[in-house]
Parts: sequence; C-alpha cells; structure tokens
Amino acid sequence: EYFNLKIKEKVKRCPEYNKITEIRMRVNSPLIINKVNSEEVFRDVIISEDDISDTFNIATDYSAYAFEDNIKEGFLSVPGGHRIGFGGVIVKENNRIKAIKNIKFLNIRVCRQIENYGEMLYEKTNFAIKFSIFLSIIVKTQN
Repeated sequence: EYFNLKIKEKVKRCPEYNKITEIRMRVNSPLIINKVNSEEVFRDVIISEDDISDTFNIATDYSAYAFEDNIKEGFLSVPGGHRIGFGGVIVKENNRIKAIKNIKFLNIRVCRQIENYGEMLYEKTNFAIKFSIFLSIIVKTQN
C-alpha cells in the first residue's frame, strides 16, 4: 500500500508474503524483508532516495504536515496498526525537535495477529511465573 511500483512488486512477490513482520529500506542498500522466522535480503533491489521519498509521501498521503506530531517522534502510525519508523537529520529549535529532514531509512513494522500466541507463551514460561500469574488472578478476584 505504501510503496512505489518497484518496491510494491517485490514485496507482493515475496515468498510467504503473509508472514512479513518488517520491511527495511535504507538508501543505497538492498531491500530487507523480515518474516516470522526468517530474513530475506533482496540484493537485486537497491533502495534509492526516490524510493524513500515515494514511500514517505504515500504513507502521509502527500501531506507530511498532517503527521507533524508523529514525525517529530520518528515514526508514523498508519491504518491497520502498522508503524513506519524513519531516520534522517533532526532539526531542533529551543531544544525541541522541530522536524526531521533528509530521511535516509524507513523501517515498516507490519502489525499482524498471531493466533494462540498467549497459549504458546504460557506453555514456554516456567513454573514460578505461572504460579505468580495464578496467585495474582486469585488476589484480584477476591478484592
């Protein structure tokens, strides 16, 4: 959704597209896609300044001003719960971040639901943690 055609085509053709958790774009570096259990480096796609600019402009709907507060924090929250982190040159005024310019990298974190994650996490915890969770539930229900 947030990419120019060059990047969009590569992302959509990525094996196990539905397992993508993160997309990394850094100027003059290959596109990197992290999935649930792996990382794939696409050396045939070198990220340009235009790729970064296009992605940023698409993500902000060509209105960075509307996202000014988020931009000062170094990330954008976009529909679907995804986050786009970025880095560049910080412009300060009166010891406060006024803007970020010359953005050189983007890190898109893809929000996705992991079915039964709570159960998997619970199974991997040790007895002491399970017991403390059990006790806190009892104490909470008795109050």
